[in-house]
Amino acid sequence: MESRLPRIVMVLPTYLPESFGGAEQQCRRLSTALARRGVGVAILAPRLKRATPAHETEGAVTVRRFRLRSAPNLGGRHMASYLVWCACILGWLWRHRGEYDLIHIFHGRLHAVPAVVAGAMLGKPTLIKIGSGGPESFDLGVVFRKRLFGRTFARLIARHASAYVANSREIADDLRRWGIPENRIHRIPNGVELPDLDAAPRAGGGNSFVFLGRLDREKAVDLMIRGFARLPERRARLAIVGDGPCRRELEALADELRVAGRVTFAGALSDVASALRAADFFVSTSLSEGMSNALLEAMSFAVVPLVSRVSGATDIVEDGCSGLLFDPGDLEAFVAKLEAALALPPGKRRAMGKVARETVRQKFGIDEVAERHVALYRALTEAARVQPCR
Repeated sequence: MESRLPRIVMVLPTYLPESFGGAEQQCRRLSTALARRGVGVAILAPRLKRATPAHETEGAVTVRRFRLRSAPNLGGRHMASYLVWCACILGWLWRHRGEYDLIHIFHGRLHAVPAVVAGAMLGKPTLIKIGSGGPESFDLGVVFRKRLFGRTFARLIARHASAYVANSREIADDLRRWGIPENRIHRIPNGVELPDLDAAPRAGGGNSFVFLGRLDREKAVDLMIRGFARLPERRARLAIVGDGPCRRELEALADELRVAGRVTFAGALSDVASALRAADFFVSTSLSEGMSNALLEAMSFAVVPLVSRVSGATDIVEDGCSGLLFDPGDLEAFVAKLEAALALPPGKRRAMGKVARETVRQKFGIDEVAERHVALYRALTEAARVQPCR
């Protein structure tokens, strides 16, 4: 007889509608897919705006938000908010300890500490989905470099988390370098829903590019704009979909380089389908990633990716076959790939888009990803039943 489905609590440092980042989108997709299978899911997140509801339901998924002044993964001068977060998370997990079996934490940054501590105290397994890989952006390394208790917090997370999800080879290697045993590292990719392209075919004309993401330093959107400024006028157009702290600076850069007419800022969109249907190429100049949800979503729409060779990208894109890759931070290499994309014959471009979509269909469907998570949840909760509290 099959054991009952585990009940899951997901913990995030930001969530919709206050942020539309990759972790938030992946959490919503995964929680929805899990709920369809009968898995009980609750989401715990901060609430930085008074207008954002403290309690909410998304289908069968419940969302509980705690009022804070700043995001709980920052630390430093935001330590007061962080301490409030710790009290809220520890208190909620203690009071509701009979209502869940496992704690699934998105990203191993500062916000993960109280959830990991609660799991250790209560004998509940904790699973951390690492957000970014690489020497500068790997989650535990970022925590370790925090001035106040950073080393202690990083070691606490590394020691007491029951298991980790690595969605790229680079992240798995980073975990090994931190001394995480192989049996605690689980390779599960991000997942997306496959859209129906027959219902509304794409409308790109061969020179339309789109970027989806948060406008911050890590995405290096300034390099993207500089690259487009190198192209002959009216040869290509770029739609930048997203918002963030660098938006005004980037708009000023577009004006300065005289590309504002062909580089447009659409702001944050809750539904990016229309932007993807109008594009021929998805472009990303990120300096670091985990596994880009925007990249997967674009490929699911048969949009050809032109992306930097960062964590996750080489797991998804085969250069010259399902997309185009270039080294991160290399403006000359980026411009060369832009020119190569524009030189693609229409038939070749459509063929690359089909390969990109088929890659997503075969390896990154959200239903398959959800099934793999359920299997991992079961294994971790079963192991926790025979182990004492740590």
